Amino acid sequence: MVHLPIHLAWEARIAGPVQYRWMYPVERYLHKLKTYVRNKAHPEGSIAEGYLADECLIFCSRYLNQIETKFNREERNYDGGEHLADPSRLSIFSSPGKALGKEVFRDLSSKLHKAAHHFVLTNCVEAQPFVEEHKNFLRMQHGDDSVEALHKEHFASWFYEKIDQLHDDEEVSVHMMSLANGPELQAKHYPIYNVHGIRFHTLSRSGYNVDRYGILSVNTKAKLKTQEPFVLADQVTQAYYIQEIKTRTWSVVVETKPRNVYEMPTIEGEPFQEEEAHHGYTHENLNEDKDLE
Repeated sequence: MVHLPIHLAWEARIAGPVQYRWMYPVERYLHKLKTYVRNKAHPEGSIAEGYLADECLIFCSRYLNQIETKFNREERNYDGGEHLADPSRLSIFSSPGKALGKEVFRDLSSKLHKAAHHFVLTNCVEAQPFVEEHKNFLRMQHGDDSVEALHKEHFASWFYEKIDQLHDDEEVSVHMMSLANGPELQAKHYPIYNVHGIRFHTLSRSGYNVDRYGILSVNTKAKLKTQEPFVLADQVTQAYYIQEIKTRTWSVVVETKPRNVYEMPTIEGEPFQEEEAHHGYTHENLNEDKDLE
């Protein structure tokens, strides 16, 4: 229609935003009511019984304890939440995720074990002061050129000796001592892992494996020979790619959001509400107009 853009602009100005007056919500709800029909000879009665059953389930889910319904049961990709009961637990293990499927025990090579231990130590918030202390010690001994290489090679053993001494003096917790001991040589792998409301699956050629410490490693070969790099479970997100319009050789990375998870910004503890710009006359404007007349 040639005049459609003109009519749409006029309609939006007179009636307001279209999402408050279109028929899509009504049509979706009518479709939901039609799904209640089990006896086609009495459709109205089937709809009434289905609606009543939903109302009863909503009442039970909101006002009765220990009653599981489809409204209050755990989400399909529930990852277990954070371990808030133990405040002394290290932050790096606060949200390890939830493993699904049959567990498979696999032995870690010395190189893989050392790389995993170093990655966990360098990404632990509580261990950051020790990381800086060790790097400063290396700078004093060898200069700035070889700090990173020496730090990666000797930090785990230095950290163990440091924490063992502090643990004897009761200056660090048991969790820090366990962190210094490092992971076990035998790790558990699972085919499915839930993190942050997103479900991840291992692939036959290129996918992810998760051990008992919540460390994900990338499989880069068909024989499932696990190699670096590593990534922690709380660092994982899900994304998909959209081809760029102008440059076909480029793709745009779009991060997905899990269902029923919302990021609500707050200002000083209050829910965020964007201030609406009101276009119109105030009482002061009207008085000024009368004075001008």
